[in-house]
Amino acid sequence: MALNRILLVDDDPIFSLSLIRHFESQGFEVTSVDSGAKAVEAAKVIPPNLVFLNIYLEGSDALTVVHQIRELPHCQQVPIIALTSNSDSEAFISMLRSGCNDFVNKPIDFTALDIKLQSLALPVDQAVAAGARM
Repeated sequence: MALNRILLVDDDPIFSLSLIRHFESQGFEVTSVDSGAKAVEAAKVIPPNLVFLNIYLEGSDALTVVHQIRELPHCQQVPIIALTSNSDSEAFISMLRSGCNDFVNKPIDFTALDIKLQSLALPVDQAVAAGARM
């Protein structure tokens, strides 16, 4: 199975579009949803290899969403990366304890993001990877 399916969960359409474009330019298939409930349903239908989850979704509790995704048999080991524009270390710790594997701050540093994808053993365009080492 190819490791190229990303589930993006964020309610900011402009931010989501920038991430979708970046991921697709790297060869990833992206499913983008704007709520926690839609994220769980999408993960059931198209099992992701990686989840990016905004921890401050309107109308959704990110901790509950993480737990619901983790309950899916095919998502128990899938890396979940929390997205946040908040620098509150307690929020980070809470998300890591809830089952997230890591977090990424907004605004996104795309070079750092690509390095993070590499550390998760997800394929990243080699030209980008080489540029990140310069």
